[in-house]
Amino acid sequence: MLPPHWSSVGSQDAKKYLYKVYKPNGEFVGTWTDVKDDPQFTQRLNTPGTTMTVQLSRSPNTTKEKRDVMTTQDSEPITSEDGHNLMVSYQTNNSVGEGTDVDINYSVDVYVIYGGFDTLVTQDGEPITTQDGEELLVAYGAPNGVRIFSGFILDYESKYGDATGVTVTLASNGHKLSHELVRSGETIRVTYSNQYVHDIARSVLDTNPGPMTYSAASISSANTDQVTAKFVLNTKLEAIESLHSQTPPGWYWYGNVADNYVYLQPPATQPHHKFLKGHHIKSLELKRSIENLRNRVYFVGAEVSGVNILKKYEDSASQASWGMGLHRITDRRFSLPDSMQRYANKEMSRYSQPIWTTTLTISSAKYDLESIKLGQTVTFGNFGNFIDGLLMQIVSLTYTPTSLTLELGELLPEQAEIVADIEESLQNDQYEKLPDQPS
Repeated sequence: MLPPHWSSVGSQDAKKYLYKVYKPNGEFVGTWTDVKDDPQFTQRLNTPGTTMTVQLSRSPNTTKEKRDVMTTQDSEPITSEDGHNLMVSYQTNNSVGEGTDVDINYSVDVYVIYGGFDTLVTQDGEPITTQDGEELLVAYGAPNGVRIFSGFILDYESKYGDATGVTVTLASNGHKLSHELVRSGETIRVTYSNQYVHDIARSVLDTNPGPMTYSAASISSANTDQVTAKFVLNTKLEAIESLHSQTPPGWYWYGNVADNYVYLQPPATQPHHKFLKGHHIKSLELKRSIENLRNRVYFVGAEVSGVNILKKYEDSASQASWGMGLHRITDRRFSLPDSMQRYANKEMSRYSQPIWTTTLTISSAKYDLESIKLGQTVTFGNFGNFIDGLLMQIVSLTYTPTSLTLELGELLPEQAEIVADIEESLQNDQYEKLPDQPS
């Protein structure tokens, strides 16, 4: 059942957003009170995060109140008798940069506040009270606020002249996974032999930990296969991607832009959400395609005794039903046949059948948007045909205050990702002969 008064949550002014700013050392700077646009961002599955653009209404012609610690001429803090710093407020016309709340690498957390509280009632509609006769309240939505984006200032641009303003680009903290190596001290050649994927992933993130980490539940331990992973001058992002390739078919990963956790999870067999025709859904267009069919895989692995390992894997049943789909994998980090077969089987399991895809927009007037997450599965109702039995995965989402646009189905590779994979395989081949440590 929908929460009480849920339709009011979907109105444009029912949601309020709070932007909290911190220095790199965690010191709270303040809040942005001059954001003039609504938050919007898009993230795809199997990625470390995304970026979000924020427009601020400020210019050199406007001033902003700033609070700082009062100091002596020697820059020593002036304190009260209780040892607390004395603060002073002043006006500044600096809109960005040092001494403001907009500077490179400052952290920004974005919270949404919506919903409210209602009386908790029995099945007969009678209020439930305490022993003192006070009614118990239950929250719907997020009346105390929930974080929807956490990141840092990647860049900013100030406009001067007839048009003024500041445009800030926020990058989620998963961006930093690509700027930290997998290493042991200064050793950049790290090997994990016969260990669980979840243990390796947690070890990678624990080494020189950054803001993107994991929880006890975010990296699943359901996969009991043991693997051997070798990293040579590889980033944490590359390591997570490589480990994901060693998980069973259907597993997915992503860096959550709200809670700063890496998720590595198996596919769900039961739906997290059910969307109904005529209520949540106005229209639905389904596409089924074999454009990315993969049922014969050639895998080029590591060099052994001067010759690269070459393996061939096939799904003959898929070939008989849908025709031939050729795919080639080149990754010199793979030297064990079992690991190579897991990777090939994962690709064929994912793309050996025609793929269903669709794009769906859900209104906040009909559903709690913040409850919908990447990787979750959805099903449908009220169609009266095979659509009611479909189970589809959320592979991409675009967030706005009043709607969520979802891509459902399988995550098809984009051309840019294909090029990046080729470049990475060539890079790994070059790194293989590097020394263990830089000189």
